[in-house]
Amino acid sequence: MTALRAQIEAITFQAVPGGYLYREPFRLSSKAQHYLVNEAQKAQLVALTIPQRPVLWQISLWSSVCAMVVIACAAVWLYTGHGNPTTVDAVGMIVLTAAQLLVAFGVLRWWKLRRLRPLLATLRPSNLKMTRSAIQGVGVNAMSVTQLVIAGVASACAATAALINGAIQLALRQPMSIFWLVLSLVFAGLAFIWFKRLKDRAEKADVTRL
Repeated sequence: MTALRAQIEAITFQAVPGGYLYREPFRLSSKAQHYLVNEAQKAQLVALTIPQRPVLWQISLWSSVCAMVVIACAAVWLYTGHGNPTTVDAVGMIVLTAAQLLVAFGVLRWWKLRRLRPLLATLRPSNLKMTRSAIQGVGVNAMSVTQLVIAGVASACAATAALINGAIQLALRQPMSIFWLVLSLVFAGLAFIWFKRLKDRAEKADVTRL
């Protein structure tokens, strides 16, 4: 099992007395059913839910998102014929992209749950709960220092690129400048989160050495 698959497994399953706690996927925290599973059941769930090549899966996933953006932009351009997108065009691109994402997520959710339902029906429900904050904490702890640095640097570079693009669009008085400026703030926020977690990890390591 690759390191990334091991990290996904650490996020998906929480060790508890008597086995592992598993949270039903694609559900809100308040509505998700939790199950107590043993090693054999855990292995079955891992085989059904965790990709064999998670890096390739993520590349395919983000490539699909980029393709949806391109399709939305091309569709609006072909429909309107505008050389430079107007505010209405920009809104249309965002709405079309969001619609594609919702449809894709719905199909993915249906496919995953369809494969999981026969196995979930055999699992023992548990009153224990995995909170979202606990899952996020485990996910951060499972990441290596190198992964945190890469995530922080990538987010910072994306924020810078979006900010520069937004500034250029703003200087040209293009309505898409608002989109790029907002996107730069989103990536800047992500960079702050990753670097803060890296700082917390370093401080925790210093305390442990003392």
